[in-house]
Amino acid sequence: ESPSVAPRKNLAETAFFLPHLTTDEKGQVTFSFTVPEALTGWKLTALAHDAALRTGRLRDDTIVTTKPLMVEPTAPRFAREGDRFRFPVKVTNTEEAPQTGTATLEFFDAESEQPVALVARGAAQSFTLGPKETKTLEFEVAIPDGCGYLRFVATAKGKAFSDGEEGFLPVLSKRIEVRESLPLQIKKAGVKTATFKELAASAESSTLR
Repeated sequence: ESPSVAPRKNLAETAFFLPHLTTDEKGQVTFSFTVPEALTGWKLTALAHDAALRTGRLRDDTIVTTKPLMVEPTAPRFAREGDRFRFPVKVTNTEEAPQTGTATLEFFDAESEQPVALVARGAAQSFTLGPKETKTLEFEVAIPDGCGYLRFVATAKGKAFSDGEEGFLPVLSKRIEVRESLPLQIKKAGVKTATFKELAASAESSTLR
């Protein structure tokens, strides 16, 4: 219940575990396991049998992982240099009491871990949520040229609860490799001159690398 939060990183879709089963005098079985940090619903299937090969099966029971205050960013699969888009971040209050706080979206260079300022008009937005209410906040993001692989962190901090989630955003270059070719027909011995006109004119380009 601390306002400070470490962002959730393990968002795997499968929870693998080796259960340790405990039974009581009524034959009821309990066990515990650790799920990934994704806030979602899980399908649980259990199979039991005894020495007489009598079996019982639990089919598709549902387990839901939630927090009192949840933040769920929806990142695009990739971005390209020069893109401008709105990055949606969903904030959910699962409590019966209203909550207020601040949501932030930050970007870091994935290699150097240096912060990168990509969010227009600040990286923080305030929110007010009623009981069991969900709101989607939008952050305006601009991708500059020369931007590499990015790591983003979305957080939501209230007075009593907080949450965070991080992920990665690949950035593709907008540059295109340009080539020029000429056919050279050599029919007899001698010297023949060919000129790459487009290549020669490219010296005047201000964007060529």
